[in-house]
This record gives sequence, structure tokens and C-alpha cells, in this order.
Amino acid sequence: MRFTDIPYNIIKDFFLHSQGMIERTTDLPSGVLHTITTSVVGAGTISPSGTIIVNEGLTRLFTFTPDGGHSITDVLIDDVSVGAVSSYIFINILSDHTITVQIT
Repeated sequence: MRFTDIPYNIIKDFFLHSQGMIERTTDLPSGVLHTITTSVVGAGTISPSGTIIVNEGLTRLFTFTPDGGHSITDVLIDDVSVGAVSSYIFINILSDHTITVQIT
């Protein structure tokens, strides 16, 4: 997914809310929860990290930061490569997911 593929209202809402959590007043939680489990292989961080619990249908942003002198070599979403990106947005979450960031 490219940044330009994200609808304007989602980008606007992202800048208005903190913690990478995008919730609009029209986004009423369904009561169904999903988990996004994160991991980093190498020297760096992912934010937010750990096992993140989200309401079904919402959107969540994750950012990846390599330590100094290191670089992101790949990001795997549900074990599928999305390339060496510095962030990833799940839009309309309908199932559990995993993120693995590989840093060298």
C-alpha cells in the first residue's frame, strides 16, 4: 500500500488523533476484538509494539525505526513481504494479523 492510496479522510483523521489509532465518531466498535502481534528481528523498534488489541473495523498505524547505523531490510505482514517500508496501516481490520520487521 502506498501513502497515496489512503483516502484523504483517513489521513486527516490520523493527524488529528494520537497513538496511531484512527477512530471517527462514525466508527462504532462492533464488540469484536482482533490482535495484531508485532516483532522485530534486529536492532530497532516498532511502535506500537507487542500484542495490540483492536476493535473490528478500525484502522491502526505502525511505524518502524531502525537503530543508528542499521536499516530496514523487509517488513512481513502475515508472513508476506511488503518491502522495506517505514510504516504500515491496517485499514478496516477484520481479522488477526502479524507484523515482523527485519532490520540489519
